[in-house]
Amino acid sequence: MQTLQFEAAWENTISPEDRLTITNKFAQIKYKTAQGIVLSYLWEAENHLGDLLITTFIHNYDDKPIRLTDTNVAYIINKQQIAHGIFTIPEAIPPQTTMPWTFIFSDKNSTDKAPEFFIKHE
Repeated sequence: MQTLQFEAAWENTISPEDRLTITNKFAQIKYKTAQGIVLSYLWEAENHLGDLLITTFIHNYDDKPIRLTDTNVAYIINKQQIAHGIFTIPEAIPPQTTMPWTFIFSDKNSTDKAPEFFIKHE
């Protein structure tokens, strides 16, 4: 059974409204049999630098903790790649745990490598 966990920095910075939205969306997820890591779209925004911020759930369906280090992630809308970049999540995600995370896509983390994970917004 998946559990929801917020990364340590999020615990101190997330607004009560965003926490409630995330908690409610997590409660609505119908978990199917899955393995490995799955990223699911929550919402998007743009920061003051014009970077694209994509908030997701990172689902760890494995029976062991995972760590995303220098991982290539692509953001896709209707089968078209919008952005991609290399990311490191500083904290291991425990087994059977879902963690919200915001990926910041900017020119600084762009790459030509093939994506390892996809955030699909359809």
